[in-house]
Amino acid sequence: MYRNLLLVISFCLAACQQVPQATAPNEPIAPALPQLDLSQVPAPAELTALTETQRKTFADFLKRSTYRKYPLEERVGLFLTEMTMGFQYDGVTYTASQTMESNAGNCISLALLAKALADEAQVPISFRVTYRDPVLDIQNDLLISAAHVRSYLHGSVTVDENGKLQPENSVTIDYFKDSLDYLGPRISNDTFMAMVYNNYAADALMKQDLVQAKAFTVAALKLDVSYAPSINMLAVVLRREGRFEESTAWYEYGLVRNPHNIMLLANYQLLASETANTALQQRLQQTLDQLPESDNPYAWYSLAVQAEQQGQSRQALHFYEKLLAKAPYLLPANQAMVRLLLQQNRLREAQIVLKKALEYSYTPEKRAIFEQKLAGLRKLQQQESD
Repeated sequence: MYRNLLLVISFCLAACQQVPQATAPNEPIAPALPQLDLSQVPAPAELTALTETQRKTFADFLKRSTYRKYPLEERVGLFLTEMTMGFQYDGVTYTASQTMESNAGNCISLALLAKALADEAQVPISFRVTYRDPVLDIQNDLLISAAHVRSYLHGSVTVDENGKLQPENSVTIDYFKDSLDYLGPRISNDTFMAMVYNNYAADALMKQDLVQAKAFTVAALKLDVSYAPSINMLAVVLRREGRFEESTAWYEYGLVRNPHNIMLLANYQLLASETANTALQQRLQQTLDQLPESDNPYAWYSLAVQAEQQGQSRQALHFYEKLLAKAPYLLPANQAMVRLLLQQNRLREAQIVLKKALEYSYTPEKRAIFEQKLAGLRKLQQQESD
C-alpha cells in the first residue's frame, strides 16, 4: 500500500500585482527558516533572462510592419503564439531562455517565457491558477498531480481604492485551454516566483534530493512566507529528515494562515500518524470531513484516491462526492464512485451517479462509456428483480 504524502506538485502559476502594504499587526509569525546556502538557487532575474540573440529576434518581430497596427500587448501575444507552435510538453521546468531555445518544457516554463517577453516589451502581465481534470502519478510515496496556468497581457493598469492593480484591455494567453477549466486565484509577483521555486523543489523531492528540495523551498518562502504549497513542502522535507517538531511548527503556522488547505491538513495527518499522535490525527480527519470546499476542487480527488487505496470506502465516497459537487463532469471520479457503490451493492445509487455523469458527457467517447455501464447496471437490476 502506498503511503501518499498528497504533495501536489502543481504547475499552477497566477499573478496580479498589488501595491505593497504594511504587515497587519495580528499577522501570524512564521517559524524560523532553516539557514542554508542558497548560492546554487538561481535568482528570479536569471530565470527570466533572455540571450541577446533572443531579445533581438523578439524586438524585430514587434517592429514588423504587418503587426504595427496591433496594440503592443497583442503583438507580444502573437509572438508567443507563433513561437510556441509545435511546442513539446515534456514536463521539465526550463528557464525562459531555455524554453525559447528548445520550444519545450512545462506550464511553468511557458509562464516564465511569457513573463520574460512581457518584461522585455514593458507590457504588464499577470497570471491565474486554473484547475482541470487531474492527472495523478505516484512516485516514491508521493501523490503527484498537475494544475495549469493562464497568462494575461495588459494594455494598461490602474490602481483601485484598495491598492490593487486593475488591469485593462487584457490579452489572454492559454496554451492548453479547456472549456471545463476551474479558475483559481490571482496572486502577487513574489508568489509567482515562489511557485516557480516550489516546482523545482518538487522535482528535487521526486529525485529524493532533500538538500535541493529544501534549498528551493526556503528560497520560495523568502519571497512569500504565506505560500501554502511551500509551507507544505518544507514540512514534508522536515518530516522526512526526522525533524518532527519543526515539521509540526510549519504545519501549525500554515493552517493558521490557510485553515482550509486540504494538502496541509492531509500531510499533517500523516505526520500525526507517524508520531502516534492519535488525538491530533482524529482532529485533522474531522476537519477534513467537515471542510466546506476548496479553491481547488480537484484536491478532493487526491484524498479520495488515497482513501480508496487504503480500503476506506466510506471516506473515498465522501471525498468523491465533494469533488463531483464542483466538477460533475470528471470521468475518473464518476467511474470510481460507481465502482465503490457497486462493491457495496448500492445499485440504485450507482445508477443515479451514472445518469448524472451522462448529462455532463460532452464527447461521444465519454457518453459511450457511461451508456454502456448504465445498460449493464439496468440488466443487473432486472436480473435481481426476476
